[in-house]
Amino acid sequence: MKKTTIVCITALLLSACNSKNTESATPTPESVFETVSVKKNISFDLKGDANFHPGESSYCSNEVYMFYPKSINGVADKALSDSIKSAMFPGDSTSTDIREAVDRFIDNYDYAPDEVENIKPANKLPESGRFTSTHAVKMAPMSVSKRSMVFRVLHYDYMDGAAHGYSYSRFINYDIESRKVVSISDLFNTDGDKFREMVANQLLAQNNVESFDQLKEKGFLVDFSEFYVTDNFYIDSDNCRIVLVYNPYEIGCYALGKVEISIYAYDFESVITPLGKELTEYNY
Repeated sequence: MKKTTIVCITALLLSACNSKNTESATPTPESVFETVSVKKNISFDLKGDANFHPGESSYCSNEVYMFYPKSINGVADKALSDSIKSAMFPGDSTSTDIREAVDRFIDNYDYAPDEVENIKPANKLPESGRFTSTHAVKMAPMSVSKRSMVFRVLHYDYMDGAAHGYSYSRFINYDIESRKVVSISDLFNTDGDKFREMVANQLLAQNNVESFDQLKEKGFLVDFSEFYVTDNFYIDSDNCRIVLVYNPYEIGCYALGKVEISIYAYDFESVITPLGKELTEYNY
C-alpha cells in the first residue's frame, strides 16, 4: 500500500479570500489530505452451487485510490468520513473506519463466506483472463468553492462472464461553513409533488420531448409515476445549479450511460431554500 500525506492549501486560500484584509486575518487551520493507492490480486475457490468451473480457481483484481480528507480547516469530521466510507464501500456494515474498509475491500472485495474459500494473494492473473473479475473504487475532490466541497466516488466492476463492465458514481456534497454533508432536501423544498414535477419537466426539456412516452423512445425506462428525484447529485456553484445524477439502468438503458439533470437555482427559485441559494451562490 502506498501512502502519501500532504497538506492541501485550497481551503486555506478560500478562507483567506473571504477577508478583505488578508494580512490581518486570523490564519485558517490547514486542511490535510492523504493519498491512498493500493491494488491487490487474489485467488479463491467457489463453493457449492456457485462453483460453475470445478477444479479451477477464480481470480479478482481489487483496486482502491482515494485522495482522502483527514481534516478540513483543522477539523476531522466523522460525519464526512462516514459518508465517504458509505459511498465507497456500500456493502460494508462491519468496518469501523475507512482504513479498515479499504483493507477489507482489497483482501476479499465482498464475497460471502458461504460462497468462497481458500482466499489468498495471487502474484499474477491468468493470461487468458478466464474466471477473472475486476473491482475498483476511486475517490477525490471534484470541486471546491468558497462554501462547499464536492467529492466524487467512482466504482467500476466487471464480473467474470459479463457482457461488459459497469461503472457508477456517487457524490458527497460538504458545506464547509456548517460542517455538514448536505442532502437534496437541504437545498430544495421536496415536500409534496411540486419539486418532483419540476424536475420531471426539466428532464423532458433537456431531451426536447413533451412526454415520458417520448422519453421511452429515446431509451428511458420509467413512466412519470415511477420517476423519482435522486439524492445523488453534485453542486456546481460556477453555474448556480445542482446536477442530479442517475447511474446506468436507474432511469435509462445502459446505452444512455449516466443521466444528468441540471437544476438551475433561478429556474427553481420557488422551491430553493436559503442554504440552496448560498451553496449554489445564487445572489439575484
